[in-house]
Amino acid sequence: MLENFKLLANLNDRQRQEVEKVCLLRSYEEGEYIIKEGESTTDIYFLISGKVEIYKIEPNTQNNLKFKEMSSGESFGEMSFVDGSPRSSSVKAATPIAVYVLSKQALLDRVSDPQETLNILGATIIHQVNDYLRSLSDRHIMAIQKQIDELKERNRFGVFFVSTVIFLFAITILNAVLDDFFPNYNVASRLFNWAYLFIFTIFPIFLALKKLKLSLAEIGVTRKNLKKSVLDGLIFSFIGILGTYSLSWLIDFINPDLQLREKFLQIYIPLTAGIYFIHCWVQEFGRATLQIALQKFFQDQKGYYAILITSLLFAMAHFHLGTRVIVVSWIASNIFGLIYNRTYNLVGVTLVHFVMGCILYYFALQLM
Repeated sequence: MLENFKLLANLNDRQRQEVEKVCLLRSYEEGEYIIKEGESTTDIYFLISGKVEIYKIEPNTQNNLKFKEMSSGESFGEMSFVDGSPRSSSVKAATPIAVYVLSKQALLDRVSDPQETLNILGATIIHQVNDYLRSLSDRHIMAIQKQIDELKERNRFGVFFVSTVIFLFAITILNAVLDDFFPNYNVASRLFNWAYLFIFTIFPIFLALKKLKLSLAEIGVTRKNLKKSVLDGLIFSFIGILGTYSLSWLIDFINPDLQLREKFLQIYIPLTAGIYFIHCWVQEFGRATLQIALQKFFQDQKGYYAILITSLLFAMAHFHLGTRVIVVSWIASNIFGLIYNRTYNLVGVTLVHFVMGCILYYFALQLM
C-alpha cells in the first residue's frame, strides 16, 4: 500500500513492509483537522485517499490562510517526526480522507532495526525538504519579480492616465476661453475639431507608446486579422446603413412631412472625405491605445470594462459639441470598441467610423 510514497523510496522491501505493519489506518470527515499548528505531535501521515488543505496562521489577523493542497499519494508531518518541533501549520480534510499514521514510538518499538530505518527516513526527509525549499525560493523570486513588473506597469499606466486627464482638462480650458473671449466662435468648426484631435489624441498616443511601451502592432497597426477586420468593417457598415434607413422609414411613417427617406437617399460622400477618413483613423488609433492600456491595467481579458471606461472618456471629450453629441459619442465609442475587440485591427473599425460618420453628418446637414 505504501510502496508508491516517495518518502519510503529509499527503504528496502523488508523495511517498507515493517513500516506499513506499524502504521494505523484512520479516516477523517470533510472539515476535520488532522493536525493543528503549534501542537506537539510527531506522527507522519500517508494520504491514501482524498484531499487535504494546509493552513498557516497569519500573525497580524490570526486568520488561517490556506497555502497548499495535497492529494492521495503524498505525505505530511515529516519535520516534526524528525526534530520533534511543534507543528508549523495546520492540516484539514478537504474531502473525506483515509490516512496511514506512522508513530515514531511505534517504529522504535516494533521494527527489527529501528535506528537504520530512522536514519534512512531522516535523510530522505531532509533531501525532500531541501528540494522543496529550493523550489519555494525560485517561486518566491519569480513572484517578487512579477510584482516588481506589475508595479512598473501600473506606474507607467498612472503617468499615461493622468496625462490623458490633463489633456482632457486642457480641452475644457480651451472651450472655456473660446466661450469667454470669442463668444461668436463655432466650437464645431473643423479647426477646433482638429485642435481637439491633436490635444486629446496625438499627445496621449505618444505618451502611451513611450511610457507603456506599446507597439504599433499591439494597438492594431498590423496585418494580423486584416481580412476579418475588413469583413467586419463592411458588415457593420452595411448594418449601420440599413439601421439608419430603417429608422428614417419609421420616422416617416410617424411623420410623413419630414421625408427622411428621400433625404437619406440624397446623401453622398465627396472626394474630400478622404481627410475625414484620416481623422477617423487617428481617433480610432487613440481610442484603441487607451482601450489597450486600460485592458492591460485591469487585466481585463474580455476587454469590456476597458471599452466602457474608454467610451466615457471619449464622450467627455465631445462635451463642447453639446449633449446629443456626447450621447452619440458614448454609444458609438462602445460599438467601435466592441468591433475593434473582435480583431484588434484598426482597419475595420475605422471603416465603420468613417461610413457612419459621413452618413450622420450629411444626414444632419439636410435636416437643418
